[in-house]
Amino acid sequence: MKRLDYKTSRMVDFQQLYAFLNTFIMTCQNERVKTLFYVSESMEQLQMNIQDDVQACEFFFRKLKRCADQADHYIELEKFVVYMDLLLGTRYPPFNQYKKNLLKVILSHIDHYFTSDEYCVIRHLIPFQQYSLDTIIKQGQRYIEQNNEANRYFACEIYLIEGQYKQALSLVNENEFTGILLDYQEDLLRYKRKKTWQQLWKPSDFVHYQQRYA
Repeated sequence: MKRLDYKTSRMVDFQQLYAFLNTFIMTCQNERVKTLFYVSESMEQLQMNIQDDVQACEFFFRKLKRCADQADHYIELEKFVVYMDLLLGTRYPPFNQYKKNLLKVILSHIDHYFTSDEYCVIRHLIPFQQYSLDTIIKQGQRYIEQNNEANRYFACEIYLIEGQYKQALSLVNENEFTGILLDYQEDLLRYKRKKTWQQLWKPSDFVHYQQRYA
């Protein structure tokens, strides 16, 4: 199964999120928080209403943190971290501390491999845009044997997830394991054809070709 890249993973459907949060708000005893929730008609309005109210932040953080703490696997954990990140932003100190603590826990449990599952959660716990993918992978592999086939496989998958096909292709031929990488075959082939086209057709040549056969 292909994992979503960072940007797409944060494109949460408002109606889906609203319905999920509604299961919590039905039990809320704070009328102000309930009102702020029910008057929200868009993701932007919901974010603003929650982030501007400390009690709303506290309520939704407590509920979503419990879901995250009880998550059965990293894919589910990522979903709840994204929900918290979207709703609480970066100005709610308890959530910022929770992200730091969760990052430490995940890194401390990396044993033999830094997998794509761990990566997909970690990218939401750090200022993702400030780091290169190479840096994140190196930090994830910091305390393990990096130069082995399994870690090259997972590094390749992480590059594929984020659409960095040049780096991925440099590792593809070094892996005997294919597994989930087969899900990205079409993306890789599309990238290779695009690069081949760029090599065959210089921009000036292609314009001349279009003019000649228009």
